Amino acid sequence: MSYLIIGDVHADYQPFKKAIEYATEHKLHLICVGDLIDNGVDGAICVEAMLELLDKGVASMIKGNHEHKIIRAINGANVILGPPNKITLDQMKTDKKFEANFRRMVEEYCQNYIKIQDKLYITHGGMHQDFWQAEPTGNLTRRMTDDMMFGQADYKQTFEHKGQ
Repeated sequence: MSYLIIGDVHADYQPFKKAIEYATEHKLHLICVGDLIDNGVDGAICVEAMLELLDKGVASMIKGNHEHKIIRAINGANVILGPPNKITLDQMKTDKKFEANFRRMVEEYCQNYIKIQDKLYITHGGMHQDFWQAEPTGNLTRRMTDDMMFGQADYKQTFEHKGQ
């Protein structure tokens, strides 16, 4: 299987539509690495299009920090919102289908990372150094999944590459 990996659509449908068309035409599995929503005004159509691909099994989705923040907000968590988030949440107030589609996309399809053929690991942000020992056992910590969404890096330390 071949892939088209895209990220940070940020509710801008026209370039996202072109990526979908390209993936479809070339029979590529589309992987969205998060931040499908926020910033732009096309959040509802982007989520609807992505959900259609996910339902068909021709796409995969990684949860980015924007999906994480919005799902927490609509679930009632006390979240500090910025202007990009408010665009999405304001649209969801009047478009309940958008909110329902977004919720279903996140709850049914969003993953912290995608592993392809035990060789390629794809995430929105980064990988915590302990991930490589924890992943085979499935014992991922909150810090590990946070790093996948937010990409926190420690640039003061260098870690030995061990074939990961």
